[in-house]
Amino acid sequence: MLHLVMGTLRSLPNLLILLLIFFFYSFSAIQSDSKTNQIAGYGYDLRSISVDPSGKSLTAELRLIRESSVYGPDIPNLNLFARRVHFFETKDRLRVRITDSDHQRWEVPQHIIPREPPPSHRSMPEDQRVQVDSNKTRGPEKQLVLGLAGSDLVFTLHTTPPFRFTVMRRSTGDILFDSMPTLVFKDRYLEISSALPADRASLYGFGEHTKKSFRLKPNDTLTLWNSDIAAANLDLNLYGSHPFYIDVRSSQPGASGPGELRTACSSSIAMAWT
Repeated sequence: MLHLVMGTLRSLPNLLILLLIFFFYSFSAIQSDSKTNQIAGYGYDLRSISVDPSGKSLTAELRLIRESSVYGPDIPNLNLFARRVHFFETKDRLRVRITDSDHQRWEVPQHIIPREPPPSHRSMPEDQRVQVDSNKTRGPEKQLVLGLAGSDLVFTLHTTPPFRFTVMRRSTGDILFDSMPTLVFKDRYLEISSALPADRASLYGFGEHTKKSFRLKPNDTLTLWNSDIAAANLDLNLYGSHPFYIDVRSSQPGASGPGELRTACSSSIAMAWT
């Protein structure tokens, strides 16, 4: 009996080591699955691109790369419309609209915010469409540029999957908006991001909040959801929502690159540049 007890005690360290290894790999697997499940979306590929004969508008068909169940099912097919319009707008204002191509979504009515209707992508002749090979991941990137004489804005579609687009100021070469390739489009969750030059960009807007500084600070999150809270409360969403921001670049004193987002849903803007 003593020999048996001693043998068990001698094997105890080995048993503990095996248990530690088992729990370590189990914990790592759980962490890996948790991180994978937290990815809200994987972006979209470009299926085809068509440009209006006038050169004032561009239409692109987008297809989901991979599904993610976080925040609900993804919308598989999207349409992107880019247009430089003059109706109630100036020559230096560009409108970009992304929506579900298979089902109509609610939007702010025309009588509240008058605007030109988007072009119908189905009316574009097939010979005017440029098919994009979404399986091609190597080689030089193809770009499709929308820019008219007299306008300082240049819109560029980057076809390398996942797709992204940029808006550039022609006179300075500054990139005003650079969408990251992680566009997420679900029925109840939308996400789009833009890269900013950390050393030159200053953001203002995204009200309504009471802040210690008009300039927005990095690593902050602003919630756009009307709440009947007194303005004396700092860093909380108040009784108005203004999805508008101004980006002032230090490279060109006095120059600014405004951007505007229109939505009827609650929004959160996370500023994570450093």
